[in-house]
Order: sequence, then structure tokens, then C-alpha cells
Amino acid sequence: MTLMMTLRIGMNKEKERRLLRVGQTIHNELSLMLLKDTKDPVLMDVTVTGVKMAQDLRGAKVFYSVLDTAQKERVQRSLGRAAPFFQGKIGQLLQLRHTPRLYFVFDETPEKSARINEIVNETKRDRQREQMQMSTEQVLAKRISEAEHILLCCHRKPDGDALGSVLAMMQILKLTGKRQITAWVPDEIPPTLSFLPGVDDLVTELEMTDAPDMTIILDTASPGQLHDEMAQRLREQRLGHVAVIDHHDRYEDFGHTVVRRDASATGQVLFDLIGELIWPMDDTIALCLYAAIVADTGNFRFGNTSKVTFETAARLMAFDVKPADVSKRIFDTFTLSRQRLLGKVTDTLELFHDGRYARLYCTRQMLDETGASAQDLEGFVNIGRNVIGVEVAVLYTETDDAAKASLRANNGLDVAAIAATLGGGGHKAAAGLTQKGVSLEDAMNRLDAEIAKLFS
Repeated sequence: MTLMMTLRIGMNKEKERRLLRVGQTIHNELSLMLLKDTKDPVLMDVTVTGVKMAQDLRGAKVFYSVLDTAQKERVQRSLGRAAPFFQGKIGQLLQLRHTPRLYFVFDETPEKSARINEIVNETKRDRQREQMQMSTEQVLAKRISEAEHILLCCHRKPDGDALGSVLAMMQILKLTGKRQITAWVPDEIPPTLSFLPGVDDLVTELEMTDAPDMTIILDTASPGQLHDEMAQRLREQRLGHVAVIDHHDRYEDFGHTVVRRDASATGQVLFDLIGELIWPMDDTIALCLYAAIVADTGNFRFGNTSKVTFETAARLMAFDVKPADVSKRIFDTFTLSRQRLLGKVTDTLELFHDGRYARLYCTRQMLDETGASAQDLEGFVNIGRNVIGVEVAVLYTETDDAAKASLRANNGLDVAAIAATLGGGGHKAAAGLTQKGVSLEDAMNRLDAEIAKLFS
């Protein structure tokens, strides 16, 4: 045997070994991805039975089997759709000059069925054990890590907590490597919150074809607080896996994964999750979370402020957060139109039930005359609550097709329970509701009747 022939035989053996190594690696990785990474339930019972590599490593026949052979065609279609995802993952792992193109072939070999059945059942048991052992927070983290396209949203007319939480979550996702993030806030951003980093990245419209793998709804106690378009997509199950991160003590159960805690703000809940799940933190996230907490505690003046609130604020100040600047922008920076509206709304203040109930209202005409927006009404309800002797204050607002009410309470009264009687919700000391298709006068009469029960 010549030296050339010997070298050729050695090279062929090495090539064969390389083909086997690459094929086995693809076999192992695909098996893991089908077990842990797939979001398509059709693929959960698929088992990879073998991989045969092309001689140039540019293609790979992936043989598979499925327990229910009646699903064979459906599984084949799903595998075809998922092939680019699998190829991308394998390309990152193998670092070859050319990522092998995957061709899925149903394995007809009958003698493998018993082993496949055993593997499928074992896999199901492993998944059940894993899900039972995972906390809700761990499930949330796992779902986020698996999702390709994540949609973020919050309740209508977002306040500082809702907006700050959405922007903080958006930055967290970016730092964890997520590339397709849609933060949807269709409302006008209040001028007092326009300083928050990331505001310019918010989108105001959603495409009809938008189909996220996962939707994270922040600072929202019920589907009724969502914009109509988001509520409809929720009903039609067009939001992928729905996660809810919230802190309201009165709420409706909705969403697949729900993290709801007794905290001063949703921003506080996010801060805690960052520590528990080892999510990233930077100056941008810290500023958004600090603003969220400051806004929902009324600059640390409301009853939801606790020792934990101050401890969290102190830890956030270790980043580039300037408390005086945040407080001034949120609470002490106003437009001229807002100040003119303040005068008109203050003139509507009336007291009832021996001065225990304060009522104010704002009409569409007032907004038009002053050039102000509904966002400028933030905090106006406190005009009534701050009057000596007042226990419940309500600000009624007229819109084009509804009447809204913002409720506040002193002395431990529960205005969330009152709001709930008319489809609203919130916290014990701060709640809200919207009555669609109802005039401002009728809305006032309905809610006033419920409030009167507190003082009867």
C-alpha cells in the first residue's frame, strides 16, 4: 500500500468520524431543544431517532418519530416552520463555516416504537416534575428566556408607576439579549413623565398581524383597565403566553403566569424580581423604578409607603438617580394650560355628608377652553381629599363616550370596594372606574349613591 493511499484512507476515516461527531451533536441538541425550548405543543412528543450528515456538512437528514402517527403530517408542518429556529441555534453551537440545513424525515422503523413510547412518557414525567418544582417567578423567567417576540403594555392612561414599570421592563429585556420587544402605550405621555428614558421607543399602534410569543401586562388589576384593542386580543388569545406583574390588592384573575404582591408600587415588585431572578440593573432601570415608586407613593406621603419602600429607594440611589430632580419633574412641573384647568376644577368643589365627602368634576368644555388634556388632571382629586374633615374625595371626568371617576380615601375607608360595585377597582385608599355610554351627571348620581352608603 502506497503512502498516498494510506494518507487517503486516514483522511477518509477522520472525515467519517467528524460526520458522526457533528451528527451526534445535532441529535443531542435537537433532542434538548424539543424538550425545553419548543413552544409548539405539537412538537412536545417528537423524538429524534437519528441524524445523517451530508458529506459536505451543509445538510442533515433528521429522522424523527412521534407516538401518535395520526399527527404525522401536522408534526411535519410544524417541524418545517421551526427549522430556521433550530438551524440558528445549532449554527451558534457548532461554529461551522456553513450551518447545516435540516431536513426532517419521519422514521418508519417499527422496532423503535417501544423505546420511543418509553422516552415520551419519561419526558412527560420530567416536565411535570420540573413544573411542580418551579416557583411562579421561575416560570416567568423561563417563559421570558424562551420567547422571541415580547409585547409590553399597561392600563389605560398610564401613571408614573405603569409607565416607569413598562420602561424598566423594556430595558431589562434589552440587557438580557432580547431583540424583538414591543412596548405599546397608545395614550399621550404626560409632560411630567416625558423625561423617563425610553419614552421615544414606545409604540402607539399595533399591526393586526402582530403575534407575540409572550405579553407582559404591568400595573393592571383587571382586563377592564386595558385598552379595548388589548382586551380584545386577550379574549381572542392572540397575546401568546400572558404574564401579569402587579401590586393591586383588589384584582381579577387573568393571565397564565401572575406575579402579584403586596407592595407600594409595581416598580417595587420589579425591583424585587431583579434581585430574585438575577436580572440586569443599570442607571436607566434604576431611574424608571425610582420614578414608579415615587409616583405611586405620592413622593413617600401616601399610606402605602413602608420601611421597605425607603430601603428600596436608598438602594436605587446608588445608581445615577437624583431624587430632587425626579420629584420636581413629577410633582412640581406644570404647563400653563394645566394651571388654568386647576382653577376651573377647583371651582366645582362641593362637600356633602357633613363635610366628609368632597366632589369635583371636569367637563370636556373645561378641557377645550384651557387647552389642557386629560393627563393634566393627575392629582386633582387631592384638592378634595386635602380638605379638613374629608374622608372620601372623587374627581369625575367627562370623556367623549364615557364618564370616569378617581376616588381617594382618608381614615382607612375602602374606596376600592365602592369602585368595584360599578366595575372599577384599585387600592383601598385609591381607586378608579369608567362608566361607558353614561353621561357625567348620571355617573355622578350612581357613584354618589354608593358613597352615601358609607355615611348612612
